[in-house]
Amino acid sequence: MIEYHFEEATTLEDGVNNLYTILTLLRSPEGCPWDREQTNETISLDLLEELYEYLDTLEEKNIEASAEELGDILLNTFMLARIHEEQNDFTPIKALNLVCANLIRRHPHVFGSLELSDPQEVLKVWNKIKIDVEGKTESQEDFFSRIPRSMGKLATALKMQKKME
Repeated sequence: MIEYHFEEATTLEDGVNNLYTILTLLRSPEGCPWDREQTNETISLDLLEELYEYLDTLEEKNIEASAEELGDILLNTFMLARIHEEQNDFTPIKALNLVCANLIRRHPHVFGSLELSDPQEVLKVWNKIKIDVEGKTESQEDFFSRIPRSMGKLATALKMQKKME
């Protein structure tokens, strides 16, 4: 048995630390056999299911259920981070630093001197930065390769339709 005393968090930092600590304990040798056997593949499927459940709560306008499902999304996201860390792939800090750097770089109208107020202009600049600065391609030949292979058929069709607009 693992001795752990849970205290409800009052800050985001404490909440994230609680969740990551609990997941680390669950995946430890003294932890839960089910949690230990989970892989990126199994948790990714769970994450997708939880995301769909969250979307249902939004449609139902059920705030309490939305909070619970968002918690499940965070659980699965942090479980993926923990598994990657255990496999020495990368740390959660690296993933967080990468996304923060991307957000700062792709929002020069907020964190720089560029003036934009129209959402469509913002999206154009975002995509231009991805191509010009980050080297991501948006060519016609690359169009289909940019759609995740594991995306469902309906979601793929919607993404293709949106790209065509």
